[in-house]
Amino acid sequence: MGLITRHRRIWLLLALPFLFMPALANIFGIARPTEEDAPIHTPQSTAEWLSLPRAVDAWLNGNFGFRAAMLRGNSQLRFALHSPTTSRAAYGENGWLYLTDDAVFQQSMGLRMRVPLVTQLADIAGRLQAELGMRGARVVVAVPPNSQSIKRETLPRWARVDGVRTEYDVLRDALAERKIAFADLRTLLREEETRAEVYLKTDTHWNNHGALVAFNEVMRAAGRAGWTVDPSRVETGMEDVKENGLARMIGLEGVLFDRQPVIDLTSYAPTPYRIENLADRTEQPTYVATSEGNAGGPTVMVIGDSFTRYYFREFLMLKASRLIWTHHDQCAFDWALVERYKPDLLILAPTERYGLCAPGRAPRNEPALR
Repeated sequence: MGLITRHRRIWLLLALPFLFMPALANIFGIARPTEEDAPIHTPQSTAEWLSLPRAVDAWLNGNFGFRAAMLRGNSQLRFALHSPTTSRAAYGENGWLYLTDDAVFQQSMGLRMRVPLVTQLADIAGRLQAELGMRGARVVVAVPPNSQSIKRETLPRWARVDGVRTEYDVLRDALAERKIAFADLRTLLREEETRAEVYLKTDTHWNNHGALVAFNEVMRAAGRAGWTVDPSRVETGMEDVKENGLARMIGLEGVLFDRQPVIDLTSYAPTPYRIENLADRTEQPTYVATSEGNAGGPTVMVIGDSFTRYYFREFLMLKASRLIWTHHDQCAFDWALVERYKPDLLILAPTERYGLCAPGRAPRNEPALR
């Protein structure tokens, strides 16, 4: 008997072409990556000779033939087996993906309670209200929940808990003690989710419908019910979602898709506005949107993050003469913006996973801290 039986020889012959495909593709220039790493140069020193094997290995890993197809195939296989290609994403049921950054699962399960940092945020909201309230302005706090806190029936089974107290509850109670208006988006979105999807399946954010019903709740909490937008008037069909952050994390952007309602505000006769970006941050810089058509209207400031940067702008600019959006920076936002623009309505809206102050963070340029 030979070392390899006849049927195994057949399998070997079938497998060999696949094993040599990347090398042959490199030789003949087939299915090569469109963007190659810098070429490897001849070593000029002992140190470079010693590091040459590692450099060659890194170059081959990034430039072998059929690389994109193999990576995509690996991602699809891992997705089918519920085996994430990154620790930053977790698989739920029915194709739902969940972010794992910042221990959001533990936070939504009530296993992470950083009470002093949460109450620090409530104290900042209190100081904002004290300053703005002297001239009749209003402060409202709204916390866009983690998708784990809303889309619970598709969570991994180990993450499904009910009736637990979380940092969200700590903040809500702390704001109530300080008599600060609070839009309870968690309760709202849990109820709305029984009727329609409010979060994206392959991203961390809410969808257009979720953002709209959340906006309306914030306006009611702010005492501006006349600013609400009727979903039945503006939701006009469905559209593909262009940004799928979680799908991109697991290597399946363009394979896994989301759809959401199209928002058309034409029936509300929106007025044009211009945007000025301030050079204060590399990512998500502060912007000022100004509408001449709404001249004389209220000035609104939102201290938030990606959940409000774009989602709320079109809705607010239906009524506001000026909108200032700035990042909360986990409590290190620039207080000078509040003094400069003197908003009539200030919305403090950090996402649930950032619904507290980072250790050592405090508002910049706050008069009391100067």
